[in-house]
Amino acid sequence: MNINELLRLYLQGEKDFNRVRLSGVEIIQANLTQIELNHSDLSWTNLSATDLSGGDLSHADLVNSSIISSRLIGTKLQNSDLSYADLSWSNFNGADLSYADLSYANLANSFLSNTNFSYANLTGANLTGANLTGANFTRANLFQADLTGLNLMGADFTYADLSNTNLQGSNLSEANFYRADLQHCQLRKANLTGLILYKANLAKANLRSANLSGAILKDISNNEFQLLKIRRKTGGKNQIIFTHANLQEVNLEGSNIEEGNFNYALFREAILLNINASNGSFIEANLQNADLRNADLRGSALGGVNLTETKMPDGSIHP
Repeated sequence: MNINELLRLYLQGEKDFNRVRLSGVEIIQANLTQIELNHSDLSWTNLSATDLSGGDLSHADLVNSSIISSRLIGTKLQNSDLSYADLSWSNFNGADLSYADLSYANLANSFLSNTNFSYANLTGANLTGANLTGANFTRANLFQADLTGLNLMGADFTYADLSNTNLQGSNLSEANFYRADLQHCQLRKANLTGLILYKANLAKANLRSANLSGAILKDISNNEFQLLKIRRKTGGKNQIIFTHANLQEVNLEGSNIEEGNFNYALFREAILLNINASNGSFIEANLQNADLRNADLRGSALGGVNLTETKMPDGSIHP
């Protein structure tokens, strides 16, 4: 089937075009809502400015395709291959991209609110300028992805791989990073207010000047978390809880973490220059080789802390 025949049949009311081979064709500014193209070969296809909303492109081959400024609202794209595709400025609100391969795809400036990216591969993807409010990234692979300056408020990153990902300056308030891998992640100047980081791995992450008000990273029951969440929303303290957290080699320079709970946390070789950690709790925390110069620890509980070779607030090195 060629493209002209497909368009003719579509205009006559036909919607089922599964398993067609249309590699390299151009379908620009077309209205193809509700079309079914699952398991089709659409590699190197130009679908720019086309409306594919409500369609079914699951399991489709869209490698190196151009889908610029298109509408794919509620479109089914699960298990599709969109690697190296240009999807910039398109509207994927509510689309299903679960298990899709989006490695090195360009999603810059796209609308991705409430989009399902669970189990998707977004390795090296460009998401700068995209709107990802409420998106689901459960178990997604975002290794080395670029998410700088994004609105990710309320997004779900449960079990996601965000190692080496750039989240600098992004709004991650109320986002869920339960058991996420944030090793070497760039979180400088990010908004982490109310962030949920249960059992997340933040080893060697950069949180310099990040806003951690109300952030939670603790191995506790859901019931206790719900209580803390209610307290925040009803005017209670924005308590920062990082009990048992892995913060080895993390960079928190200049951050405000006052009244935080860091009991049993691992801060080995962490950069804690100029932090405000007053009235906090660091019981049994490991601060070995950490840099605490100019840190404000007034009123903090430090019982059982490991300060071996730690650079203290006054510049001295603890024995």
